Amino acid sequence: MLAPFAPHISEEIWERLGHHKSLTRRPWPSFDAAKLIESTMELPVQVNGKVRDKITVAVDASEEEIFAAAAAAEKVIPWMAGKRSQKTLRDQSAG
Repeated sequence: MLAPFAPHISEEIWERLGHHKSLTRRPWPSFDAAKLIESTMELPVQVNGKVRDKITVAVDASEEEIFAAAAAAEKVIPWMAGKRSQKTLRDQSAG
């Protein structure tokens, strides 16, 4: 990946890694598209307008699952003790 920008040092590194044929004759690196797909995402949890914790949920998690995970987050529990969530993501986007 460095070769187009620093060809001389790239050739030197390539040779020191034990390769005998020129780096310029090697094919461009390929990638695995399956590795680009993430199965989880990290979301911030806000209480009173401040980020109190972050949760990790599945990408295909439902809104109910996300809110349940947010309410069960260790740092959120003290802030929500005896309270009920008044606003949801849906409420924020509507107004």
